[in-house]
Formats: sequence, C-alpha cells, structure tokens
Amino acid sequence: MIQTYKGRTIEIGATVDVYRNLNQNGLYSVRDSKTGLVCCHSSSVRLSNVTFKVSESGRQKTVSEQRKRVHAFVRGTLEELEGNCPTGFEPVYYNPYVTSLFVREQSNLPIHAAESAFFEGKYAYAPCENDKYDLFSFGEMEEVK
Repeated sequence: MIQTYKGRTIEIGATVDVYRNLNQNGLYSVRDSKTGLVCCHSSSVRLSNVTFKVSESGRQKTVSEQRKRVHAFVRGTLEELEGNCPTGFEPVYYNPYVTSLFVREQSNLPIHAAESAFFEGKYAYAPCENDKYDLFSFGEMEEVK
C-alpha cells in the first residue's frame, strides 16, 4: 500500500531516506533527502546504493528519555515501492537500546553500506554477509548531523 503525503510525489531514481513510521504500523516513510520532506508511506520499499545512518545524539536522547523519535534511517536511490524482497537478502535491524548501529540479525555484525536494501514489515533486508560494501570498521561510520 502506498500513501502519498500532503500531495507530494517522489520519482524512481531520487535519493531518499527510509525509516519505519512510528505512527502508522507496518508502513515506512519515504523522505526526499534533498528537501527533508516526507513524500509517501509504503508497506515495502527497495533502494540501491544504500548507507545506514544513525544520529548518535538522537540515539542517546531516545535512550535517556525512553521516547521514540526518528534518528536512524537508510539513505539510497529509490528503485521500487510495493515490491517483493529479492532472494539472497537477510534481515538487518536497529534497536537504540541494544546497539548503536544497524546490525545483521544473524551475525550481529554492523552494516554501514550495501548495494541495495529492501524494507517490509519490521525489518530492513540487505544482501547476505559476503557483500563487498560491508567492510567498514566502527571508526568509519559517520555521524548524522
């Protein structure tokens, strides 16, 4: 299901930020990374050339106040809304109370970037662990301003 937001549109190929919507269960917000405005909500999204971003100051505020806020997202090129998860992908998650970065669910190893990502339900999905883009150290993760 795609829901446009305030009449805004977004084109396939645009650079967007995707995050789980805190108020609409099961939907992801798709935000134009240039304007910072939410363009639509969708139950599934596929991006390419992605980076996983967490604002450390936002994470700390979330943990100290124990209140949900948008402080983590995945940035990439919008490829598809309302598609199916590609084969060879594994779950990736972020929980500010457990980890300071996005991590692969099975290995608990951090993920900073990937060729692509898919979002559906409670998870983001990324290509399996042998992805060549997943070779960053903790020190290489940039903080979101």
